[in-house]
Amino acid sequence: KLQKGLKGKPLAFMELSHLQKVMAKHPDELWLGYGFGWDQRHAQRAYEILKRDKQTLLNQGHGKQMGSTWIHGVEPKEDDVYQPVGHTEGHTLIVGTTGAGKTRCFDAMITQAILRNEAVIIIDPKGDKELKDNAQRACIAAGSPERFVYFHPGFPEHSVRLNPLRNFNRGTEIASRIAALIPSETGADPFKAF
Repeated sequence: KLQKGLKGKPLAFMELSHLQKVMAKHPDELWLGYGFGWDQRHAQRAYEILKRDKQTLLNQGHGKQMGSTWIHGVEPKEDDVYQPVGHTEGHTLIVGTTGAGKTRCFDAMITQAILRNEAVIIIDPKGDKELKDNAQRACIAAGSPERFVYFHPGFPEHSVRLNPLRNFNRGTEIASRIAALIPSETGADPFKAF
């Protein structure tokens, strides 16, 4: 059973309605995915695998493999993994190579935050359409479709409009805001020294 698990596991997908049921059962926790608690026996299994030629042990995996999928095989039974919502205050670090699932992880976390009626601001320099669509779906599922506000200068027909120069207390604030956008090599530009 363990050796069969060393080829990894296929990707799992969860419908929004199922995630809402999970959240109802665990209102003070953030669902992170499927996994298991790592203890001494898992470390021993990993050590034994790493001592050997992994290619003789590992079968062909499920589709496109990334990383060390055999790690999922050191425990045949994976369960839901949760984090107390209070532990998300501050910083959360998600690491992985390109295509490993970082955005999908954030997708699940963002969806849950929206469904908890938390304020969510997403700054996505890559412009992942699925992330945007899922955030919008979560707002609709939460009963507040108007909470979804999208800003993208490249798609003005779908974007809200922002005027960063509209509100100010002193006239010099407008010049300061514009000057901050102008690159300077020496820092002695006459425009910036107004």
